[in-house]
Amino acid sequence: MVSPKATRMLPSAVVKYHLTLRQLQEESISPLIIISCAAGLIAVFLSHLFPQTWQGALLGLTLMLTPLLTWALREHSYLAGIWLLFASWLGCALAMALWLPGTAATGLLALPVALAALFIDVRAGFLAGLGASLLLPAIAYAFPNNATARNWGVAWAIIWGIFLLAWLSSRPTQTAIHWSWESYDQARKQLELARERQAELRGLHLQVTHQRRLLRRLLLAHPDAQLSYR
Repeated sequence: MVSPKATRMLPSAVVKYHLTLRQLQEESISPLIIISCAAGLIAVFLSHLFPQTWQGALLGLTLMLTPLLTWALREHSYLAGIWLLFASWLGCALAMALWLPGTAATGLLALPVALAALFIDVRAGFLAGLGASLLLPAIAYAFPNNATARNWGVAWAIIWGIFLLAWLSSRPTQTAIHWSWESYDQARKQLELARERQAELRGLHLQVTHQRRLLRRLLLAHPDAQLSYR
């Protein structure tokens, strides 16, 4: 998605703007993978807190294996890897909301929303938040006796609050990248203009030199004109 700020730059600078932003996202994914694997280990160790032990083990394995696939895919397709991680986080959050009723598990739906907003783009984060917001009343309708599902209003506030925080926290970085490339564009335009002026001055200098040579030849060919010129 091309931001309004980026559209004011040259096409080449727009590409470099998004490449720089994508590079920052790719460099920041390593801590995210470590955190996800650590969360998976915690889920495995605490699997006895779930109604069924296999539920915690399944969540833990998902949270540990999916980041490894994301890491393997990042060299070939960053977006494919990050969308896979988003899907695993969303699935784990929904599973915890259903398996651990009466807890704050629905608030975990804000994590994949923040992931999409920070590591894909704001539009993806907004769509993820909208999808999560629509899932909550659907869960409440499908599972009316689920205490967590009945508190979907609180989860809505958490989801959109985290989305706004993620969006606001990404703004300074995007603004800094934008201004750096905009300054680069302006400097390059000034350099091109200076080169054009230098070429024009060089052409004028050659013309003046040529005219002086012609005048000198004319004076040498006509001594009388040379005396009158003096």
